[in-house]
Amino acid sequence: MGPDGAAEAFAAMGATGLLMPIHWGLFELAPHAWRQPIERMVQLADERGFKLWAPEPGAPTEVISGQEHRSPWWRMTAIC
Repeated sequence: MGPDGAAEAFAAMGATGLLMPIHWGLFELAPHAWRQPIERMVQLADERGFKLWAPEPGAPTEVISGQEHRSPWWRMTAIC
């Protein structure tokens, strides 16, 4: 499920709470650009008013109800 499908599923479930995009950014396994999934997810979240929980992979992060967390780690990562 890509970003658009994930946004649709989240909306279908009521779009309450935090949307946590997973299974992106750790490996380059698809033909799209490496940053495309999270860039699209951020765009969709902004358009639809979804709160994202997208921390840096492996970084200790506490989930706080209703409080989004958008780490910009992927913008600062060099792509091999």
